Amino acid sequence: MSPFEMCKRLAAVFSAASLRGASLEAAVLAVSGGPDSLALLLAAQAWRKAERSGRPPIRFYVATVDHRLRPQSAAEAAFVANLCRDFDLPHRTLVWAAPAPAGNLPEEARLARYDLLQTFARRCNAGLVLTAHHEDDQLETHVMRARRGGGPTGLAAMRLVREMTRGIVLARPFLDIPGARLKASVAACGLAAADDPTNRDPAYERVRVRSGFEAGTIDREAVRQAAGEAAEARARLETQLAAVLSEFAAHRILECREDGTIRLKRTALVELGGDLAFHLVRRALAAVSGASHWPEAAGVERILSRLRGIEAAVSATLGGAIVAADDTAEFCREFGRCGIAGQEVADDVTPLLFDGRFEIDVDRWRGSDARLVAFGSLGRGNRRERTLPVLLSAGRLLAVPRSLTRKAPEAAETLSLRSLAEWRLRRDLPR
Repeated sequence: MSPFEMCKRLAAVFSAASLRGASLEAAVLAVSGGPDSLALLLAAQAWRKAERSGRPPIRFYVATVDHRLRPQSAAEAAFVANLCRDFDLPHRTLVWAAPAPAGNLPEEARLARYDLLQTFARRCNAGLVLTAHHEDDQLETHVMRARRGGGPTGLAAMRLVREMTRGIVLARPFLDIPGARLKASVAACGLAAADDPTNRDPAYERVRVRSGFEAGTIDREAVRQAAGEAAEARARLETQLAAVLSEFAAHRILECREDGTIRLKRTALVELGGDLAFHLVRRALAAVSGASHWPEAAGVERILSRLRGIEAAVSATLGGAIVAADDTAEFCREFGRCGIAGQEVADDVTPLLFDGRFEIDVDRWRGSDARLVAFGSLGRGNRRERTLPVLLSAGRLLAVPRSLTRKAPEAAETLSLRSLAEWRLRRDLPR
């Protein structure tokens, strides 16, 4: 790829990100050291050179996520750090300090990676996180989801831009570029990339799918066409859903509340088409749960069937969310057996994001030993109140949301928070 082509693709994702409310003052480049991600460094360099001819200035920060799953990972992060010094770009290694993962290791590592990148972006006041996913990754994702029976939203695979949290967008400028072209561009610049042996390990499904493309047993052009058709189907569905949500909100059929709950009249689900009703319920569950992934489809179908059925009262849980319904279905966060994780009041992140559901102004307490915890961790509150954040220090309540002042009169101050339920419900939908 030429510098002109790289600038053109960055300009496209920057424009799309700005439409999603992302600030274009700074961007984080996710660079692992592999040949694809090194293309991001070349793109940033090309953009900085183009700034002299009218491109808007953007501060670029580079982040390498070290999952500590391979002995070579620390050396690879150091390799990227040294390379960034040559490129005159600030670099930070982000270490996954989570407990030993269990279950689906690639998925856990992926979620951890995006969480680390998002937090780093907030610290840099960056509105964008750029990754080097390319067309090969897109087609492989389509095949894997098709084999699992995915619907149109899954089969459409990755988006050019995706909202990570309010004000921060994940962008993939190379999504229409074959991986071989990126590797050739990096090699032509004399950059020697790091080698990750897991990219050749057939124990991983993605590697097996990649081998199918390389051997010709999977038709690349047919997959490309199917993925494109799925993306068009997703766009049509999401356009319809965005219109439905706006209409429901205007007529108070649907309400997103300050306590992070969502209320929806059940009759609306009966009258709504099956696909739209499914995606509305799935989005509502994900919105109130704070989870970064969709609840499983079969569970959503079961809940939707009950909500559209003749039961006078419905109660169900799925993916960290509770649905309690009579004439109106209320979706709220499930406190759960293990509760909701607390977090320290960080010195360099504002506003603080709690449980993926609330933005909280904690400037007043920065540098203190205060922690944000769920009210339910103190053994207090009803179903909704238990999931709300409160500020605690040495066992003493410092501040609570306004809605809890009667339940916790000993708290000295009011905790200012903003619910992200509505933003999460509408995330990535057309505006």
